[in-house]
Amino acid sequence: MLRVRIYNRVNTIYTYVVKILPVLHQGFWLGLIEAKHLENTTNSFYDYHAKYASEPYNLSGLFPWETHIFNNYFQGCRRILLGGAGGGREALALSRKGIDVTSFDCNENLVLLASRLAEKEKLSIRMLHAAPSTVPHLNTSFDGFIMGWGAYMHISGSEKRIAFLNNIRQLVQKDAPLLLSFFTRHPDSRRFRYIHRIASTIRTLRRSSIPIELGDTLDDTLDHYFTQEELNDELYAGGFKMIYYNEYPYGHAVALAI
Repeated sequence: MLRVRIYNRVNTIYTYVVKILPVLHQGFWLGLIEAKHLENTTNSFYDYHAKYASEPYNLSGLFPWETHIFNNYFQGCRRILLGGAGGGREALALSRKGIDVTSFDCNENLVLLASRLAEKEKLSIRMLHAAPSTVPHLNTSFDGFIMGWGAYMHISGSEKRIAFLNNIRQLVQKDAPLLLSFFTRHPDSRRFRYIHRIASTIRTLRRSSIPIELGDTLDDTLDHYFTQEELNDELYAGGFKMIYYNEYPYGHAVALAI
């Protein structure tokens, strides 16, 4: 019985440490690294993560939930703008459906890969490089916009995300559908409050003028976890009205340009 009691005690401590260490780690580095460097951290991750630069992955087509959204909300779209396009998975899949696709990404290596794959597959896709969290200057009007899988949550700060959406709004027609995908959080989650508190304290001590937002994390990449209300507010401020929201199997939402 003594060994069991010792195990239970040690296991309780171990479980607590396992839970708290990532919070301390992320809070510390979010407090120490400025926003522009966080974007570079995210960009570097995709340079070294083999999955996203592999041909099999980028030729694998749309995920089932993406196909469901396309079939229900994008069927009337013939010219689509695709942001955060990575190595071209979504762009190649859409082009195979006969869609005129213009795509952009901030990672030059992935843009080159997407261009090579499009040429190999004999697909006509315009692949562009853009600075992180920005939209390239285009003179074309689009009837739909898709942000590549999870890319929206890599944009640092609500103001910058809203500015990004406003720039997209200038390029799409009224009532054009928009698809975003993202991580989600419960409004009462203590994990995000602790990360935010640690990071904010460090930024205050550093006299940094750039705040950390509740929901920001740094786990290989900068990721902002959204509540439904928060996402709805950003979309509306960016010129879009949310008409669909789902957290399964991965957070995603559809909005229409207003």
